[in-house]
Amino acid sequence: MTMKPPIPDVGAVAPQTAFLRDGTQVVIRSIREDDMEHERSFIEHLSPRVRRFRFLDTISSPSAALLRQLTVVDPAKGVAYVAMTCGGAQEQQVGVARFCMEDGADCEFAIVVDDAWQNKGLGTLLMQRLIEEARARGIDTLHSSDYAD
Repeated sequence: MTMKPPIPDVGAVAPQTAFLRDGTQVVIRSIREDDMEHERSFIEHLSPRVRRFRFLDTISSPSAALLRQLTVVDPAKGVAYVAMTCGGAQEQQVGVARFCMEDGADCEFAIVVDDAWQNKGLGTLLMQRLIEEARARGIDTLHSSDYAD
């Protein structure tokens, strides 16, 4: 019996420390399935306005199915990175960025940063990470669906 080799974890990165404009450190790494509770807490603590911008809907708490969709990434179709706080008693997710290719040509991305962590350069760092990965995969265009306001 011949076994196929596993799909490489394309897009997975070793955790990297990044410094924000105010000198705060975060760790940016690939999202993992065991991040479901971090993701749930992150979404639930976003302001209603930010949740609406991210999900184009007014959810207050993500379903188990949505959490699975957000944390179990098919490496052949996309990537997702989380930004986590450094130090302290408990790690906290403060941002997430992802892209997903639906048909090989269409590549949609999304980035969301916790309200308290906005305007520090975190969204820019996460976008740069997505662009680097997209270029490595030969993706020319990323797009997002957003509200005009």
